[in-house]
Amino acid sequence: MSNKGHSSKSRRGIVFSVMLLLALGVAQQVYAAEMPTITSQVSKLGIGRGQSVTDTATLSGTKNNLQGTVTFFVCGPTPTVQPCSSGGTQVGSAKLVDSGNTTSVSTTSDAFTPLQTDAAQDYYCFRIQFVSSIGTYSDATSSSTTNECTLFRNVEPTAVKVDSFTGQNAISDVPLSATALGVLGMAVLAGIGWFALRKRQH
Repeated sequence: MSNKGHSSKSRRGIVFSVMLLLALGVAQQVYAAEMPTITSQVSKLGIGRGQSVTDTATLSGTKNNLQGTVTFFVCGPTPTVQPCSSGGTQVGSAKLVDSGNTTSVSTTSDAFTPLQTDAAQDYYCFRIQFVSSIGTYSDATSSSTTNECTLFRNVEPTAVKVDSFTGQNAISDVPLSATALGVLGMAVLAGIGWFALRKRQH
C-alpha cells in the first residue's frame, strides 16, 4: 500500500508541475511586452532659408494604455538621403504619450530650422525613439527614410517648390515670376529674329 500511495503522489506531483509550466507559458505570452509600430511624416518635403519642419510620430499596437516618452532626433546635413540610425541632434524635449483606452497615439516634434550657413542643398532626416513606461509595451526606434526626410535649399522660400503629385522635391533657384519673365523675353527675341530673317529674304 505504501508503494502504491507513493506512486500516486508522484504522478500527481508530475501532473501539477506540467500544468504549472503550461500556465506560466500562457501567462508569459499574454503579458509579454509588445513592440509598438511607429509611422511618421515630416510636415514639409522641401524647405527654404529660414523655414522650419516638424515630424509627427504615430505609435500603435494591439493593447490599450500605450504609455511612455517619444524623443525626436535629426541628422544632417547630408548630400543624399541617409537614415538617422544613431546620434543626431535632439529636437526639443521628450514628449509624453498615453493612448488611454485606445491602441494608438500621435505626437509632434518641436520645429527644426536648419542653419543659414549650411550648403546650398542638403537633406535632413529624423529618428524617433520611444521609451515605454508600462510593462505591456517595449521600447522602439524608427529611422526609416520614408516620409522622414526634408530637402533644405539655402535660397529664399519662394524658390522652393514641392511636386504635390509625386511627393518629390522640385527645386528652382529662380522664383516663378522671374522664370515667367525669362520665358517671355526668349519668346520676344525669337520673334524679332524671325521677322529679321523674313525681311532679309525679301
